[in-house]
Amino acid sequence: ENWADHADENLYYQVKAYDVAGNEAISTERSVSIKEVPAPVVEITSTYNEWESGTVTIDVTATTEEGTIQDVLFQYSLDNETWYDIGHDTESPYSVDWDTTALITVDDSVWVKVTATNDSGLTSEDTVEESFGVDNVKPTSSDDYDGELRKEDFVITLTADDGSGSGIASINYKINDGETRSVAVDGQPKIDTERADNKLEYWSVDNAGNEEEHHTLSSIKIDDTAPTTSDDYDGNWHNADFAITLTADDGAGSGIASVNYKIDGGDTMSVSANGQPIISAQGGKSTLEYWSVDNAGNEETHKTV
Repeated sequence: ENWADHADENLYYQVKAYDVAGNEAISTERSVSIKEVPAPVVEITSTYNEWESGTVTIDVTATTEEGTIQDVLFQYSLDNETWYDIGHDTESPYSVDWDTTALITVDDSVWVKVTATNDSGLTSEDTVEESFGVDNVKPTSSDDYDGELRKEDFVITLTADDGSGSGIASINYKINDGETRSVAVDGQPKIDTERADNKLEYWSVDNAGNEEEHHTLSSIKIDDTAPTTSDDYDGNWHNADFAITLTADDGAGSGIASVNYKIDGGDTMSVSANGQPIISAQGGKSTLEYWSVDNAGNEETHKTV
């Protein structure tokens, strides 16, 4: 019988003795007061963010005035009514590391409770004052880059979604392996370096600290420099029709799309479609206007000979 059930009561008792002949002796009646044994004291000492993820540590203090703590039971609930066991600890300091990923994907209301039992069988419990959310799902982010070549600086828009989870904390990115930036602080990523292999690395993090796998866009092309074109005209008079050879160069840019020209203000022609310009020996002086355009659409300033 548990004496704690008779706290603050008096226990009356006598002692009887018998010999082998069957003679009996009875002691005088005596009494003793049964002292109330206090229940243990237990408290959850861990604090929690509005949203948690992964492994959640539950630290507890448990004491008892008499005897020892025999067990601390750790439990969780999704409605503050039905409780599920997490684990036990029987030695101080009392603690468990709870792997929430095995039980919860996303839930915005999670309670934690602990129950301490001493060696008198008395128990007490403590429950977190407020529930917290558990989010074990990573957010997802995307970009609007179309893969097309650009001839000027441009912005790539990043968007992120966390579904029914804790919400997006940040969208982060690096341009050409540079410093980490965030959309909230630095704005959307602007690609402003003329090269054919610009790189954009980006990812998002939610309010529970879940970080998605990084995305990488490579070979982002910008060519904002016009090509250059030259001619081989020697500046001399000619007594027969002759060709002037036009040569274009785009350096490390996007490449030459077309080399164009006009003779004496006539129709626009291209070297690829019409061949190199032929200057007629009849009619005296002629004028040749020419220019090239690269694959990004950059058009050089027209030249005239």
